[in-house]
Amino acid sequence: MKLTVRVNGASYTREVEPRLLLIHFLRDELRLTGSHWGCDTSNCGACVVWLDETPVKSCTVLAAMADGRRVRTVEGLECDGELQICRCTGYENIVRSVQWAARHEAAAAAGEAGAGGPGSGGGGKGGTGTGGTGTGGTGTGRTGTRETGAGGTGAGGSSTAREVPA
Repeated sequence: MKLTVRVNGASYTREVEPRLLLIHFLRDELRLTGSHWGCDTSNCGACVVWLDETPVKSCTVLAAMADGRRVRTVEGLECDGELQICRCTGYENIVRSVQWAARHEAAAAAGEAGAGGPGSGGGGKGGTGTGGTGTGGTGTGRTGTRETGAGGTGAGGSSTAREVPA
């Protein structure tokens, strides 16, 4: 299909496949590589561009949907040789993940019985691990019982803990 779109103020006309995603059109056809194909799940926000006056995740928009419209990429945010800060929707998930990890690491440092550090899989009474694929921690709980964790899986994974007689 024939696509005509204005990107960062310049008009482009190309023949494209109807199923081509906007991110691939921008990166592969126009060589605008500031927007990234980041996560394959449309959660990270690395692909955000402005479609007319609306921020969209270009990994979820067909290039055909931009026909006759205006697209502004991160390259279009440059002004007098300076790049303007982009506040994409994707930062929300990154910030939330960092805060989650900080809370769990702080709890482990505060002395939760058997709590594991990053990648350890956790342990302790009701404890949670902070990622990794480890074998789980073992610790002594407040009740004098030994508690074992069952290892988290991946970033933000959790472990289960069970009481075992000491």
